[in-house]
Amino acid sequence: MTAVLMWGACSQSPNGPILGPGESSEAYVNDDVKMDGLKGTEVVLDTALFRYAYRMRVYGNIAVIFDLHNAEYYYHTFSYPEMEYKASFGRRGQGPDEMMSAEGMRFDSEGMLWTWDIGRLEMRRYSIDDQGLPRLEQLVHLSDTLLRPMDFVLVDDNTAVMPDYTGQARLGWMSLKSGKLIKKWERIPTDKMELLRNNGPAVAGGWNSFMGISPDKDVIAMGTQMGDRMDIYNLRTGKHIVAEQSGEQPAFHPFEEGWSAPSGGLYYFDTQVTKDHIYAVIDGRTREEGMEKGSDYRQGGKRVRVYDHQGNLLNTLLLDRRIAGLYVDEEAGILYGLDVNADEQIVRYDLRQQIGD
Repeated sequence: MTAVLMWGACSQSPNGPILGPGESSEAYVNDDVKMDGLKGTEVVLDTALFRYAYRMRVYGNIAVIFDLHNAEYYYHTFSYPEMEYKASFGRRGQGPDEMMSAEGMRFDSEGMLWTWDIGRLEMRRYSIDDQGLPRLEQLVHLSDTLLRPMDFVLVDDNTAVMPDYTGQARLGWMSLKSGKLIKKWERIPTDKMELLRNNGPAVAGGWNSFMGISPDKDVIAMGTQMGDRMDIYNLRTGKHIVAEQSGEQPAFHPFEEGWSAPSGGLYYFDTQVTKDHIYAVIDGRTREEGMEKGSDYRQGGKRVRVYDHQGNLLNTLLLDRRIAGLYVDEEAGILYGLDVNADEQIVRYDLRQQIGD
């Protein structure tokens, strides 16, 4: 399993919207309530930092960007909202103070940054001062009971929730004090029950999802990478909602070794949950479309779907380029996209301004 599935090629229709498997143009129009065209402005940095700027998190006046395929460091700090570079940390390597294979980051309620090293099964908690300088405060080794999960959210400052890649459940709750599993929660909502019994890790890989959690910790949203499906879990009410799109089962080819490859479309890349909304980057290209483009392949999605917490689609933002990650500042009316295909990979969108206005 890898954090990002690459086919080596992808394409889009030059004459209309991107279509997923089985979709028609009419179905697409009905599917997406409203499409607003947004033109981005690149944030030009003084130095070349990124190979693959994949995730962006913000707390107060500090932003951190995670570089998935970096040359040296996984994490870079910036002032926010100026986006002036401050420091880099999380050196890639196999030394005692280095990270083997980082897979993301989250701020806790105190503004401390938690990082996840899937190679060492370690979570690290950093304080970051006003100058953007990090300091390691805590290191927790997690028990290997969820089979190398690739994303996480914090339901409180002592508990991480991660996908369960054993196939025994959809999510696992991990203690950030002891590093041990607290509980497994919710089954994978698959219709491939025999395959789930015989090869749970392959099914779990096929349901690989990118997560977000609301600021009040009530709502977890999971956008599935290999299927056009957004699952919304309300932890306060216990309600599970499948957002009203196709809600289709992921399409994937399972391997006996316990991993999966996409056999249909590639869909969600990143998910953010705010106080009232869910923002999700979606691709929608099929594997066949991807194979046609060759070296012109571009990672990411050009659409950002906006749902409410009840799964109602409110809007679909059409961007001028593909992004793999996003951060939405609703108060400022700004969306930051991470364009891994460009030299300047941070792109700023004004949500109040449409193309042509």
